[in-house]
Amino acid sequence: MPDLLAGLNPEQLRAVTLPRESALILAGAGSGKTRVLTTRIAHLIQSGQVSPAGVLAVTFTNKAAREMLTRLSAMLPINTRGMWVGTFHGLCNRLLRTHHREVGLPQLFQILDSGDQLSVVKRLARAQSLDEEKFAPRQLQAFINRCKEAGLRANAVEAGDDFTRRLAAFYADYDAQCNREGVVDFAELLLRTYELLVRDANLLAHYQGRFRYVLVDEFQDTNKLQYKWVRLMAGPEGCVFAVGDDDQCVVAETRVTMADGRTRAVSAVRPGDRVLSCYGSGDFRPAEVLRVHRRAARKELVEIRTRDGRRIVSTPEHTHFAGYLLGETPQTFFTYLMFREGVGYRIGTSQVYTRGQAKPMVGYRQRAIQEHADAVWIVGTHASENEARFDEITLSLKYGLPTLPFVARKGKAANGLVHDAGWIGRLYREVDTASAARRLLRDRGLREDEPHHVPISRDSKRRNIVLTLCGDHRGDRPAHRIAVMGNDEAGRSALSRAGMEVRPAKRGSRSWRFETVRADYGEAMKLARAAAKALGGRIIQRANLHGKSLPFVTAASVKPGMVMVAGDGTADSVASVKRVPGRAKQVYDLDIRGTHNFIANGIVTHNSIYRFRGADVGNMNEFLRDFGVREVVKLEQNYRSQGTILDAANAVIAQNRARLGRTCGPPRGEESRCASTPPSTTRRRRASSWTRRSSSTARARRSPTWRCSTGRTPSRESSSTHSSAPGSPTRSTAGCASSSARR
Repeated sequence: MPDLLAGLNPEQLRAVTLPRESALILAGAGSGKTRVLTTRIAHLIQSGQVSPAGVLAVTFTNKAAREMLTRLSAMLPINTRGMWVGTFHGLCNRLLRTHHREVGLPQLFQILDSGDQLSVVKRLARAQSLDEEKFAPRQLQAFINRCKEAGLRANAVEAGDDFTRRLAAFYADYDAQCNREGVVDFAELLLRTYELLVRDANLLAHYQGRFRYVLVDEFQDTNKLQYKWVRLMAGPEGCVFAVGDDDQCVVAETRVTMADGRTRAVSAVRPGDRVLSCYGSGDFRPAEVLRVHRRAARKELVEIRTRDGRRIVSTPEHTHFAGYLLGETPQTFFTYLMFREGVGYRIGTSQVYTRGQAKPMVGYRQRAIQEHADAVWIVGTHASENEARFDEITLSLKYGLPTLPFVARKGKAANGLVHDAGWIGRLYREVDTASAARRLLRDRGLREDEPHHVPISRDSKRRNIVLTLCGDHRGDRPAHRIAVMGNDEAGRSALSRAGMEVRPAKRGSRSWRFETVRADYGEAMKLARAAAKALGGRIIQRANLHGKSLPFVTAASVKPGMVMVAGDGTADSVASVKRVPGRAKQVYDLDIRGTHNFIANGIVTHNSIYRFRGADVGNMNEFLRDFGVREVVKLEQNYRSQGTILDAANAVIAQNRARLGRTCGPPRGEESRCASTPPSTTRRRRASSWTRRSSSTARARRSPTWRCSTGRTPSRESSSTHSSAPGSPTRSTAGCASSSARR
């Protein structure tokens, strides 16, 4: 038997080996929470405490579910195909197909994606002759989904005015229409499953008895209904292992600028107060505080000081708006880590203001274009070129990272290694740059999934959906912009099929663009995710506070020379960033209606991210109370880049392709009866997690796909497995078939 516990640090070991009782695992960025969650399952099975069929593990993405199953199959000699590991919507889809008769659905019921749902709403609104200006279809759709995510049917909606009563009546008519057609939307999957289990005591007892261990990843992201579903499945004797991330906060003494211009300590701000907030492009107006979050810091804090003397201290996870801007950033020399898919990682140097180009460009951005790079991390900032060069050489020797470019340099010289594409390619094939890059990022306190720069391309190679906070501020309310452009017919068609209106980029152009705005950032994020899913791309979040948009950057990734926006709308560059003691210090965050930003110590900063996801941070406190949680384990040491157990699993997988070939799963974003990951995906596991989330997806989409007989996949939160596990009261006969075979 493999020693699953080897290599775990003390906090990880404690979490993995907890006795059978509910526990909360607080995991900061890069602290190994996926490793802990997967190893916990493997340890329970290996030690005989539970069978694979007795585990219910809930994730928020298909990718996370597939990764867990792949790791489990590498760690233990078990068939993971029948395990109940998946997303909320995916597991509910599986359960409803098993019990379709009890819920009054056809076995092969169709699932409405967001575009389909909007079409049904529009059709019904037209049939009822609703005024589209007063009852916009997207508003009706959002109202229905909010009610369902809160666990409310139309007859339970509190309507204190005629407008809300009309919305509730439309919700009831919409439900009736969906029932007649035998279709369900994504929110309905969870709500109908919950109602079934509440209504059928025998069925509920079966599942509560079966799932002796319930594990939930990204617990801080759960909404009210999802938490109620978890509580129901666990039952009174249930054991829930909840893993949640640290949230973002500023220290208690931080001064917040109020609507009247005076400042107040963040610890004294209350819900209902009005603060000064940026509505976009330097336009500051009052905005309401919806909620105030408070907790004790669990590790070091980050202190940022600016050129003009401003200072802000926050948790490392707190999101700021910061980036390098020409004309604002002082001349700075960089040491950077660059990544190109299919090649690897390299170390290099550059500066803000480079010489010789017709159009000024930040140096590392220009180099990324020249080398067709996919991501850049700034690992060092320096006052002189020699200092940057010294850092480059030192890092190259210490971590074994090449300094050769990915693309052979052009020029009159032809004999140097830098000009020989063949030798360059051989070097990157023979050197394991991925593990070296992970170590470097870990040591510099950076995250693989948060590069400082992602080049934007219009072709199908790199799909970036840009979501801009306060991207349009012409009206009374802030508006958040979603935009993506391209020049290929496949991308245009994919967005059109998802219900998005695609227009020419400009008159007479073959290029296309999809661009729209939303007043609610949560709705904007859902739309951006739908576009990302349709295109196999990634979302880039920016904020238009200064006229020139700035990236969302966590405090741990802020670097000297970056520009932040001051409370008067001017630019202020970062002078220094350092870690300061903060354990047990009280930290706070605010939810700001609409704008999602406030002025802290004279700097415009982000507010709590939880409301964007529809999450309810109160679930953490309810969980502690409802399950009598005594164990709260804090994973504080950053192990994201160490990858010991993942590297071992990759080695096992690479040497065992035949077994994986027999239990292969679908490409990203699709479903299959098979739960494991296809060999082609497995071979890419050594690449960074950032890569697996971006352009590798586009290639997977061009492969023969696997589709369920419904023809739909339950969004990003869809089922990672589709067949019922042994031991279910009844079994679903809904199968899957290769779409290429059907063609």
